Amino acid sequence: MASAQVNMRVPEESREILLTVGARLRADPEFAEQLQRFLDGVGDKPLADRVAALEAWRDAMEGGKP
Repeated sequence: MASAQVNMRVPEESREILLTVGARLRADPEFAEQLQRFLDGVGDKPLADRVAALEAWRDAMEGGKP
């Protein structure tokens, strides 16, 4: 799979979550589609439930850091 480097300016507090998302995109070929569906709002879950799921995923990913 081809890859590209992306440079963005984001608030410092968003840096780690974007690094985590980038790592997940590289490691899991299906993640891009799942993330796109989440961002598009596809599905039957209300926004609050989707945000809570994303926060839980972030916490789980951060828990795996050395």
